Amino acid sequence: MTNEHYNNLLKKFKNLKIENRKKKDLGLHDYSLINSLLKKNREVELHSNFIYSMINPNSKHYKGNIFLKYFIESMGITENEFDITNALVYKEKAKIDLMITNGKKVIIIENKLDAPDQKHQISRYIRYINDSKYIDNSDISNNLYVVYLSQTKKAPNKSQNSFYGFELVDNTLIWQNKVKKLSDDTTLDLETDLKINYRRIKHSDELYKWIAESRRWLINEQNSQSLVYAFDEYEEILNRLKSNRRKIMALDEYTLSLEDKEQKEMYEFMRESQSKLLNYTLEKLWIEFEKLFPENERENITINDQKFKKFSKSNLKNWLNKDGNSNSYRDIGFRYRLDNNNYIFALGVQHGAFGQEKTFVWKKNIIENIRNKNIFDLINEIKEEITKCQDLN
Repeated sequence: MTNEHYNNLLKKFKNLKIENRKKKDLGLHDYSLINSLLKKNREVELHSNFIYSMINPNSKHYKGNIFLKYFIESMGITENEFDITNALVYKEKAKIDLMITNGKKVIIIENKLDAPDQKHQISRYIRYINDSKYIDNSDISNNLYVVYLSQTKKAPNKSQNSFYGFELVDNTLIWQNKVKKLSDDTTLDLETDLKINYRRIKHSDELYKWIAESRRWLINEQNSQSLVYAFDEYEEILNRLKSNRRKIMALDEYTLSLEDKEQKEMYEFMRESQSKLLNYTLEKLWIEFEKLFPENERENITINDQKFKKFSKSNLKNWLNKDGNSNSYRDIGFRYRLDNNNYIFALGVQHGAFGQEKTFVWKKNIIENIRNKNIFDLINEIKEEITKCQDLN
C-alpha cells in the first residue's frame, strides 16, 4: 500500500472522528436503557419479555388488548380469524415462548435469534396444544397458527427436524399421516391430511408495523408518554438487529458503509495496522520507559526470594504477547532510585506495580489489563504515580 493510500485512509478515519464528534455535540447517541441491561439478541429475557408485557391484556400498562390487536394484525391474522375479546397470553407455557388463546383458537410463537432450534420442537408444541384445553380440537387445522419469529431464518434448521411428521409447503404444515414418537417420548397422532397455518415473521419487518400502530394509538391517549418511550426503545433494539449500525459509528461499521473497493483498501489497512500494533506498542513503551527510567540506572531485583527477570525489550515483548507459559513472561521488573528512596517497577501476569520497595505489593491501579489498554493513558498513569511518590517525599 502506497503512502498516498495511507494518507487517504487516514483522512477518512479523521473525517469519521470529526463527524462522530459533531453528532455527539448535537446530542445524538446510541444509548438504550434496554440494551444497557440486556444484549440485543437475548430472545427470552429481552424480546419475548417485552412483547409479552405489551400484548398481555392483563399487563400493568392497563390498556387492555389494544397492543395484542395490533400484534396479531402485524402477523397477517385478522380479527375475523382470531377473536381477541377474551384472549389470554402466556409466556413459556410448556416451553412455548409465547402463546395466545381465546379458548377456541391458539397462536403459538417461537422466538428465534441466536438460540439453536431444538429437536422436534414445533411438533412437540403442536402435540401439547392438540392434547390441551386451550383449543377447540374439533378442527385443529383451522384453529392453530404456528408463528416462527426470526430475523434471518425462514424456518427451523432441518437437521433438528422441528416439524417432525409434517411437510412445510408455502405457509402450511401438512401432516404426513404417520404416528410419530417425539424426542420427549410423547406420541403425535393427528387426523389424516391435517393442515396447520404457518407464519414466518421477521423481527425487523412485521414488528415495526406493530410498534408503529401501537405508538400511533398511544399519541391520543393521556399519560401514555412512558409507553411511547418503551416502544421507542424497543424499536431501537430492532434497528440494531437489522443493520447492526450505530449513529456514532465505529471504524468497522464505517468501513461496511463504504463501496467495495474502499472497503477492501480499509480492510488491508486495518489488517496491516493490527499486525504492526504489537511492535508499535513495544517500541513506544520502551522509548517512554527509557525516558522515565534510564536503563543504566535500573537494578535487578529479588522480592520474597523471587528473582525478577531483567527488564529488557525482549522480556517486555514476551510479556505483551503472553509468549509461552505464565512463568516465562511474568515477574519482570527493576529497582529504581528516586529522591533517595528505592522504588520497584514490575509486571506480573495480570497486575503491575510501581511504588516504594518497602511497601511493594501487586496492584491493579496502574496496569490493569495493560494489553488491552490505551498505552498513552498507561504512560500518563505511570507518570502520575511517580509524581505521587515524589510528593510523598
